[in-house]
Amino acid sequence: MSRAGETGTGALRAASSRGSRLRAAVMLAGSTRKSVLGQTSGRSVVDLPLTPDESMLDYWHLELVDLALARELDELAVRVMIDRGGLKPTLRGSEPPVSMRLEEDPSDYRGTGGLLSDLARDYDDDDELLVINGSVVPADRLVRLVDRLDATEADVAILTTALGEPLGLTRVRCGALRGIKAVGFVDLKEQALPQIAQEFDVRVARVEVGGQVAVRTLASYIEAVRGFTRRVRHGARLEAAAAFDEDWRATFGLVESGAEVADTAVIHDAVILRGASVGAGATVVRSVVAGGATVPPGALVVDRVVGASGRRRADVEHAGPRPSVSGTVTRARGKSAANGAGEGGR
Repeated sequence: MSRAGETGTGALRAASSRGSRLRAAVMLAGSTRKSVLGQTSGRSVVDLPLTPDESMLDYWHLELVDLALARELDELAVRVMIDRGGLKPTLRGSEPPVSMRLEEDPSDYRGTGGLLSDLARDYDDDDELLVINGSVVPADRLVRLVDRLDATEADVAILTTALGEPLGLTRVRCGALRGIKAVGFVDLKEQALPQIAQEFDVRVARVEVGGQVAVRTLASYIEAVRGFTRRVRHGARLEAAAAFDEDWRATFGLVESGAEVADTAVIHDAVILRGASVGAGATVVRSVVAGGATVPPGALVVDRVVGASGRRRADVEHAGPRPSVSGTVTRARGKSAANGAGEGGR
């Protein structure tokens, strides 16, 4: 696998001319394993909120609209792929020229490489797909990130940080997927890419952004919202100092529209989902309270996903050490409040 070198602004401008070859975006929104976060919250990962009124899927939708307009595309189909029988995210409609639709993975054991090969049959060899890990919030504006992928002019371009950490975006020419076997499990990274690289140009596009977290557990979701909130405050690129924020200092308190939170409740790096309620004097730290769940007045909830039954469950991994809760934490104001991750999150 070869690496993409540094690309100048001229090359980036030339890359935008490739937009007409982009036929679809494939968003991987399923999960190969069940998680406490999904089971207890009752939400698909991409259905979890980043602001009181915007889910991860909503955010991706708006970024894809911007991309389609920048590329002057008449239409950009977004195929949101979910597991068979898995939690289905809510599609709130599509804004032209983007059209979004949910599709169930036809096979439980096909793998990402096999899935992309199957989907590529709907397109010509020179058509291109943008493959998105839906559980990762973009590290920068999507238009700029795709510019970096296009600038490689490779058959397959993979976006990473400067240190080589994947950022959940890959652009692939459909013709490069033809050699993948038609049946059986094929992993994209371990099996398909080495095979493709023997015949086609596979490159890595490196960008100077902070590493991203794929949301799978309570801890990773809290960290993803932290990172999103910091970008809203400081711009698209994280300030280096943000990586050293101390755990006791609250970054956000996210209360989704439709949740009920008492004025005296403390929401410290935690998310209260629509239909949940938090009583007076309660403290919720690095946790998610699901719709239909109630946190009683005066209760303390730390590193937990609280389901509709009111039962508190630890996630696969804790979100961090228990802090000494003090006046530095965020207090929710009214029925819908967010500290740093409110409206204008884009």
